[in-house]
Amino acid sequence: MLAEKKEQISFLDILDNTKEKRISKARKQEVLDYIEQVHGEDDGYITIAIRNKKVGWQQYHFKKENLEDNINKILSLNTNTYISINSFYYAKRGVESLRKLNSLYVELDRHADGPMTDLELQDVMYYLEEDYFYTKIPRPNLIVSSGRGLHLYWVIKDLPKKGLPLWRIIENRILRELEDFNVRGFRVDKAATDPARVFRLPQSRNTKAKTTCKVLYTQNFKYRLDDIIKYYFEDLKIIKKPKTKVKEDNKTNYTKKENNIKNFYNIYNLHYARLCDIAKLVELRKGKPLEGKRELICFLYRYYSCLYTADTQKALRDTIALNNTFKDPLDEEEVIKATVSAEEAFKEWQESIKVAEETGDYRVSVNGIFKIKGYNYTNQKLIKLLSITEQEQLDLDTLIGKKEKYKRKNNERNKARRNEAGLTKRQQEKQELINKVKNLKLQGLKQKDIAEKLNITKGTVSKYLKL
Repeated sequence: MLAEKKEQISFLDILDNTKEKRISKARKQEVLDYIEQVHGEDDGYITIAIRNKKVGWQQYHFKKENLEDNINKILSLNTNTYISINSFYYAKRGVESLRKLNSLYVELDRHADGPMTDLELQDVMYYLEEDYFYTKIPRPNLIVSSGRGLHLYWVIKDLPKKGLPLWRIIENRILRELEDFNVRGFRVDKAATDPARVFRLPQSRNTKAKTTCKVLYTQNFKYRLDDIIKYYFEDLKIIKKPKTKVKEDNKTNYTKKENNIKNFYNIYNLHYARLCDIAKLVELRKGKPLEGKRELICFLYRYYSCLYTADTQKALRDTIALNNTFKDPLDEEEVIKATVSAEEAFKEWQESIKVAEETGDYRVSVNGIFKIKGYNYTNQKLIKLLSITEQEQLDLDTLIGKKEKYKRKNNERNKARRNEAGLTKRQQEKQELINKVKNLKLQGLKQKDIAEKLNITKGTVSKYLKL
């Protein structure tokens, strides 16, 4: 957190000390339109980052309105500037802090010096239109030239972070469909699929290509993920069947293929939940010695970060940053050495998933043998390894024992029973208040005292006692 604070101050100092230039109305409008299309009604934090030789990498996290107010200053920096496509709950760019998912995206890059030529652009777009758009993948509703490559966006309707597993599966599928694309050296960047990714901000400077990032194409509509599946990736579709009325068979029925895909969704969901829980556990233990657990925490964080972001370099950077929040952090070399097997296991997992996608068989294990490679920990194993207490489990999402799991299920059942009484939320609250009034009266309290205790009028107390 201290590193984050320093980072923000550094960025603001740079912004405050930058002399504002006269930016044309057209340039500013292009950026504002881009932000509106991608972030729309987004109420999360949006990351803006800059990178150059003088200041290195600096970033800051804006609310949408504040970002729009500072566009002129940001463009006046005239340097490599980046923006997060998705937003975050708080001022930290990371998978565990995701707020809203705004777009699917792919980066096509040729990794060559100099700007992309008009002829190169025409050729790339021609083959995309002829061989991919409307056939293998939907046509992007936003295309941006980064200077040396293209950013393809499929802006989607507001999707909360709980939709992340589905987002990840479709993102991977689009990537797979473009895997063989190779026109004039332009290839898909397989690492550019991190949900916390930043891309170049339109109208910002690409110093390496000595050109400006520009919006090439935009269409004012948003995709729905279920429509993308319906029209392009029907093999990923899961159709829920109604529950049967027979008690012993009171389960939702799925086909074998649908069950496999459902299991795959659950895998991604589990990875994300565990990543968030590990970060939360570190927060809960902040200021406490972590001897004997530091290496393990870093290893698990790097592993689940690799699994979810599919960006091994970012996973390592984030793991080092997590280590730096410890009361007694490890040396950076120790972190790298202690967690290197996490990346190796992730690569094995990737190969397994690739086979699963090709065969359509997403089962995690068959006859007790794991088909999905990597480290397949149970919750109980992780709880034991990390010595997670029952008190800590109260603040975690998935790393919980049987006792906490049953407690949560019971709470859900009790809540469902209250709803089954046929009362609206307001009616239920009113009934509970009536019960409190009558219970306090039975305890011998006067109407005046009851009114003060429950912060209601004496007249309301009198009325409820007559019911």
